Amino acid sequence: VEVRLQTGVSNITASADRATGVVLRNGEELSADHVVLAVPFHRVSDLLPEPLAATAPFADAGRLQGAPISSVHLWFDREITPLPHAVLIERLSQWMFNRGETQAPGGERARYYQIVISASRNLAEWSQAEVIERVCRELGEIWPAARDARLLHGRMVTEHKAVFSVEPGSDRWRPAQETPVHGLHLAG
Repeated sequence: VEVRLQTGVSNITASADRATGVVLRNGEELSADHVVLAVPFHRVSDLLPEPLAATAPFADAGRLQGAPISSVHLWFDREITPLPHAVLIERLSQWMFNRGETQAPGGERARYYQIVISASRNLAEWSQAEVIERVCRELGEIWPAARDARLLHGRMVTEHKAVFSVEPGSDRWRPAQETPVHGLHLAG
């Protein structure tokens, strides 16, 4: 096995019944007996040859719906909790990850916390400042030290199709790991 890091794949090469390799973004072609396609569901058909991408189960993956996940990144002037991780119940904020002491984007020494909000569709109606303010208020309700901490920098990043949305009936569109194409396997 040869592992190549930071190497993008342009497309999978395959016939109707067999995977034969990959074409890298730099144009290099690599032959293979087996190809594991480990990409988000909405990218599967983009990497397959046109006739194959239009067939089941590959075309069916395109029927799945995406769910967004938002991360609120906060740099405070002090520690608000020493916990490395916490699950936050019945709040907008769902997961807290303490990333430790670091430098804020402005260059100041800071404590960095990442707050994750799954299935964050409703945040599309909120401004970034509103989300950050709400998350900071919730952190202050949980950890009193957060009320006295000064927020040095905050930003929110949303991956709009982070995961597929498990809706009623979506299992019929989700392909299995084994495919009808010999040597082509799906992961994820």
